[in-house]
Amino acid sequence: MLTKCLIIMLMLLAVNPAFAVCSKNSINLDWLHENYNDIEVLVQKKEKNSSLIPVLNTLGDIWYKRYGGTTGEVSPLLAKALITNPDLMLSVLADYPESFSRWLSQLQGTLFTDFTGTQFNELKKLHSRLYKAMQEYTKTGHENLIPFARRLAEKLKTIKIRTVD
Repeated sequence: MLTKCLIIMLMLLAVNPAFAVCSKNSINLDWLHENYNDIEVLVQKKEKNSSLIPVLNTLGDIWYKRYGGTTGEVSPLLAKALITNPDLMLSVLADYPESFSRWLSQLQGTLFTDFTGTQFNELKKLHSRLYKAMQEYTKTGHENLIPFARRLAEKLKTIKIRTVD
């Protein structure tokens, strides 16, 4: 009976891959919410350990399948990872160039707007560190990823930190 149920479930997943994607995305979002602080600490470390690459890949997957508020939740983590491990994070983001372009167009509103009135200085520091990291990466980074770093740096030049009253 158990074997029959498993076969039916596998057939349903094979027939409807959207079900599997939604399910994976839900699991990833739950993981993000439950482990946000630990993830934030990990992505800010410059050392490359065995946990970092799977975390960055999962963040990239969440980012790629983002919708609504998800962009605002995952973008600060991406920015921090881009500062400390630009080669790894850019390689994840570069897998989805169209999504990268959309993300760039959303940065002002999703990452560099202080919605609480208490984050201005923190966002200004993040902006400055991210810009500096991308500028440095354009000089020494991997040739296939430099265009992504350059585009991000160019976008950051046009962004000013805003506060919502």
